[in-house]
Amino acid sequence: MALTPSTTTSLASFLPIGVREAIEVNLNKQNLFNYVTVAQNKSAMKFPVTPEIAGETPAEGDAYDISVVTSTGPTITPVRVGAGAIITKEMTQRGGEQAIASIGRQLGRSILAQKNIAVWALFDGFTTNTVGTTNVDFTEANLLLALAKLRAAGAPEGDGYTLAVTPHVMSDIIDLYKTSTSVVAAGIREEITNTGRVSRLFGTNVVEIADLTPGTGAGERDAADAKCGVFSKEAIGVVEAQDIQMEIDWSNVTQSWTITATTYFGVGEIKDEWGCEYLCDNKD
Repeated sequence: MALTPSTTTSLASFLPIGVREAIEVNLNKQNLFNYVTVAQNKSAMKFPVTPEIAGETPAEGDAYDISVVTSTGPTITPVRVGAGAIITKEMTQRGGEQAIASIGRQLGRSILAQKNIAVWALFDGFTTNTVGTTNVDFTEANLLLALAKLRAAGAPEGDGYTLAVTPHVMSDIIDLYKTSTSVVAAGIREEITNTGRVSRLFGTNVVEIADLTPGTGAGERDAADAKCGVFSKEAIGVVEAQDIQMEIDWSNVTQSWTITATTYFGVGEIKDEWGCEYLCDNKD
């Protein structure tokens, strides 16, 4: 039986599948930051900085010293973030629904990569708290020092601070615990055996950011040294003004469809003291 060529209408009916796959890829990282979704008619979001409020024991009849919450925090403006792909008629004839699902996942990963790159760039701006140095692998001592700096600054801890690292730094962490005699090493080795990664360390969530821009320059995935980040989720603001939307256009000339995925997204540092730059050796 001859195959019936896909039409624009039939292909478009698969788009909800692609959107679902793209959104699914992105959902995994939303809980790392002070995440806010704004209405599509709003162009920016203000993040007020809450002052440190000290308890006191006033004398009878005396008033408390009242701390004022002001609007001195950053304003984060979302920008258009997206990606696109071309699907030929031949591909849809052979792949159909699976082709759209695959493209949706790839477009979702591309958008997530752009978000991760934007957040990673903020680590260089954590100037109040810094640990580590060039050409020195990840150490427990430096992580504990970073955590102490955040706690001393009153950074909200929630379910744990976050340590974001590159794949090369993750490899160094794994090597450290393969032979470490640390009190936490045994449990970590079991996780490494099962998953190939370390997901939690001294109460800190460890996140591997593998989709940085490839290259050996500063802030790139394969640089000699990496400026990783240890931070409270309240240190970074993330604004998304639109769920991922996918659109489709047919070209008679190329006999193919162009599929695009778009969202509006912005990031910014809310409070410098609640983040810590961790400089360490990256790719040897």
